[in-house]
Amino acid sequence: MIISLEERIYALSLIWREAKYNFAYWDERPELDWDAAYRQALPRVMAANDAYAFFRELQRFVALLRDGHSYVVMPTDLKIPTSWAPFETSYIEGKHVLMEVPKDSGIPLYTEIVAVNGTPLEEYLQKYVYPYGWHEKTDSVFCYGKLGFEIATQEKGRVTIDTTMGCFSYDSDVRVETMEGNWFYALTVKDQDTARVIVMEDNLLDISITSDNIAIITPFTFCDERLKEVLYAYIAQCEDCVGFIIDIRYNNGGNSSNVHPLVQLFFEGAFPDPPCDVVQYIPHYGAYGQNYNDVEQLDLQDPHAKKIYDINKRKMFYREVDTTHVPDCPLYLSQPVVVVFDSETASAAEDFVCHMKHKNRATLVGSPSYGSNGQPYNGDLPGGGRYGICTMKCYMLDGTVYNNIGIQPDVYVENTIQNHIDKFDAVLDKGLSILREKIDERI
Repeated sequence: MIISLEERIYALSLIWREAKYNFAYWDERPELDWDAAYRQALPRVMAANDAYAFFRELQRFVALLRDGHSYVVMPTDLKIPTSWAPFETSYIEGKHVLMEVPKDSGIPLYTEIVAVNGTPLEEYLQKYVYPYGWHEKTDSVFCYGKLGFEIATQEKGRVTIDTTMGCFSYDSDVRVETMEGNWFYALTVKDQDTARVIVMEDNLLDISITSDNIAIITPFTFCDERLKEVLYAYIAQCEDCVGFIIDIRYNNGGNSSNVHPLVQLFFEGAFPDPPCDVVQYIPHYGAYGQNYNDVEQLDLQDPHAKKIYDINKRKMFYREVDTTHVPDCPLYLSQPVVVVFDSETASAAEDFVCHMKHKNRATLVGSPSYGSNGQPYNGDLPGGGRYGICTMKCYMLDGTVYNNIGIQPDVYVENTIQNHIDKFDAVLDKGLSILREKIDERI
């Protein structure tokens, strides 16, 4: 793939422009001189020796925003050929561990990675990973197998992975047979052995009912508009259940309009949407700001001066507050609810958690969510790439900030390495235990 010099300059300039006027968090990035960052990135973008290096430079530029909803995505034909490795990784108990290993490598699953090609792992991350992507919340970034992906895209030729249980090597251009690991979705609890499956729609929705009549609803995504149709087609079979587990640990978001049909099942009438702030820019007030050597010196007690200051510092926001009602919702479910979530629960799935926290409608069990939300302003880049710039600050309904932090559970629990070895889902097990206590309290 050849991307011309003109296209490279245009791509960088496009991202610079859209972020300058649309990015939601400028008031929280006072140390970042975006114009200076553009000037520093420009020669690197122009000098990139191939399309891959060019897109890496764009990623490095956007990473300066330190935001999980601002990104550059490489074209598929650049990403796929370089993103294969004969192992998979995850981040558990603060360790980067192997979730799949090369067959006959002698390295057990869940072994910790300590170095790549002789470079200690933390040094490797600082040099090859952190500069190119959001990493403000480590468990969120690496739970998706990011470390394995980054090693595969960065390292060429003979690659050696050092672990606490020895090392293994592979050739980056030779396919190696791998063995399956015990992935998160393979974890079970005893109660699920006797659960009655109501619906199992691949990559969309699972609903099952335990032997003691608890419904476990697992929406895998909020990207698919079919979710409402499938959910409402089967939910009547759960009407008499004594309680509900909503498991959204697998769900990395989508569209909030697909969240609302699920939320509506547990609220009577309209319910409030979590608030969000959208930055406002008024050009002539921006121009006024150029008349001062330092807007910091303005008298902020003067309303006109304060407006000039806020516009130039990107501190003026329009707050969006709304309510939602799904009138064709077939049921209202008043039974106790527990929502289980973790660092893979992202974006619109975090909206769902916010809704269910309203009036303590559900008990939240698990570990802090992904910690990033907000509508990206996105578009195309030369060669088939994409970019996105976060345009909204999202909050919980009580105004709590969770960007780069995550929504906090009421009861903290996460699956350990030993849980994975035992194929035991401690998070769901705890959720069921808490739900049963709540059910008993109602009897």
